[in-house]
Amino acid sequence: MVVNCLSIDVEGFVESNLQSLGWDPQCLDNIADHYEIESNTDCVLEILNDMGVKGTFFFVGRLAAEIPNMIRKVAELGHEVACHSYMHLRIPGSAKDEFRGKLDAAKKQLEDVSGQEVLGFRAPEFSIIASSLWALDILNELGFAYDSSVYPIGFHDVYGISGASTSIHKLSNGLIEFPMATISILGKRFPFGARRILQTLSVVRDKVVP
Repeated sequence: MVVNCLSIDVEGFVESNLQSLGWDPQCLDNIADHYEIESNTDCVLEILNDMGVKGTFFFVGRLAAEIPNMIRKVAELGHEVACHSYMHLRIPGSAKDEFRGKLDAAKKQLEDVSGQEVLGFRAPEFSIIASSLWALDILNELGFAYDSSVYPIGFHDVYGISGASTSIHKLSNGLIEFPMATISILGKRFPFGARRILQTLSVVRDKVVP
């Protein structure tokens, strides 16, 4: 039997592309951003409810202060609330102390709002890579139980650790790593998430388009 873990990263479209596309942070409009996040999350929650499926929602921590009702709703419906850093910024290049402080604040704020202990973390853009493995020890220090940031591939310009395990495993510091899904084609590993995204979009289209 194959057991699948469903997870959703919750951040705004503009925020998620600030670094990749080099957009000015002033492009981030909180009103539009919050409307987009709440509308899309409500749609996903409706689909999951219809299917009787529970998932893990990785929220950027800033949303605990900005739209706390959405986080409460996710928790009240029985889904897991996890952390996607404080803002959607890649870990490489971050100062360790700054990363620790903001991550600690994000975890505590998400816990206060959701009423759940926040045990899981996923780095923005899966940015725990060879040069930022130090972040895993900070996660352990702050009381996280697992990480789901590592993409076991070796060709992407932003994320990926070549040779990383594709199976769920315990790290040397005690954290559990849930690596991102991959598929092997002609002996090379490729991200598998795109297929799932297309399937989800198809379901959403069928539900919202008359």
